[in-house]
Amino acid sequence: MARESSVAEETMVEDVSIGAEEIAAEAVRKGAPLPFEELVSIFARKLWHLRPGASDTAKRRADWNFRTPEDFTSAIVKAMGIESTTMVSCADFLALCFGRREWEVTLHLYDLSRGVASALSPWLLQEHIEGVWHTGVVVYGKEYYFGGDIYYDNPGETGFGRPSVALHLGTTLRQRDELHAFVVDELKAVFTREAYDAARNNCNHFTDRVSMYLLGKHIPEEVLTQPDIMMRTSLGRTLRPVLTCVLGQYFEPKGSAEEIA
Repeated sequence: MARESSVAEETMVEDVSIGAEEIAAEAVRKGAPLPFEELVSIFARKLWHLRPGASDTAKRRADWNFRTPEDFTSAIVKAMGIESTTMVSCADFLALCFGRREWEVTLHLYDLSRGVASALSPWLLQEHIEGVWHTGVVVYGKEYYFGGDIYYDNPGETGFGRPSVALHLGTTLRQRDELHAFVVDELKAVFTREAYDAARNNCNHFTDRVSMYLLGKHIPEEVLTQPDIMMRTSLGRTLRPVLTCVLGQYFEPKGSAEEIA
């Protein structure tokens, strides 16, 4: 009886494993992201029969010492230096295998009020806000931002001073030339000096579009919705054209800044 129970349990575990593998494989076929370790494991199991020494005629290699697909998966995850739970698509994984570099993406937040908004907003806006935020996206060793035109400069050294907050957004496999092409093809016609609007088409809308392109996610909601809070008050509506002129039409970048052309 004990033996039969053990066999039944092993069969059940195997069935569950097969079912899970089929679900994961279907996710891969649809291009859905999976935890990095799980994605590597799928490739390891599917290609295990091609490993060195798998057949009698195959030449054995001294540098191949993985006894199971699980051993191979663990080694790959460790070697690539990526967290096992990081969500990665099949395309991203293949890009990594072919040597495409992964880049850190950070959001710099600058409080244009220099602390005044946090202190006075409960009285002026009837709602507390931490700051009047300008944002820039830092990637590829540069900071990208919209200030009338689209610029990139040394991180933390733009015409907006030093950032109040640096928020890590994630990592991207997109490369610099791809981002620049996206900006030229999709964003330059939208984010212009004439089209700048402190409430509806500002620096935060630009960084949100860049974040969606690089990472597939938005910047923090409290940054994006801040103009709506201000526009609900007479003071905010009064300041809108002033901020539009100062931050968009009349803003001049530092000499080190470059436009994306």
